[in-house]
Amino acid sequence: INLLSDVGGITATATTGNISLDAAQIVTLTGPTITLNSDASGTINIDNDAGASTIQIGSTSGAKSINIDTNSSGSLDVDVGKLDMRMGLATTTNVLSLAGATDIKLSNKNLSVDTGTGTLSLTSNNTGATAIDINASNGSVDIDAENSVTVDAKVDSNFTVAGSGQSLTLSAT
Repeated sequence: INLLSDVGGITATATTGNISLDAAQIVTLTGPTITLNSDASGTINIDNDAGASTIQIGSTSGAKSINIDTNSSGSLDVDVGKLDMRMGLATTTNVLSLAGATDIKLSNKNLSVDTGTGTLSLTSNNTGATAIDINASNGSVDIDAENSVTVDAKVDSNFTVAGSGQSLTLSAT
């Protein structure tokens, strides 16, 4: 079936049932804006079958942006076995930023941060007693440095070992 309209639009409506687009090769939707609206359930399914496949967004050259709920009232829930995010350009504008009006929580398993030859910087503007709080509820905290370790504070500070019969050792060799 070839549908062509040089001056108007083409509308396909199914008041009951579905409209299916099936092709042996590729189904292409082209236009300045393509809108997919869900039904009353609020769900849009993309590649919702049991077969293994790849979903590509912006697989050609040229700058691409992905905007999800641009008025900031929705949420993004990603449930995957592996999440691999890469940014290809080494520029100062090439930054992964996690920002929220509420807490950001990473939990469950190990968290590894490897900056390569870069710097790991943790900064907090909180003025409370726990502006940066590191806890190991059942284990130890291990800090290793090839060069020096510096701990600076503007007010009285302490290192405490609270266990009965325990000691704190600071040594230089």
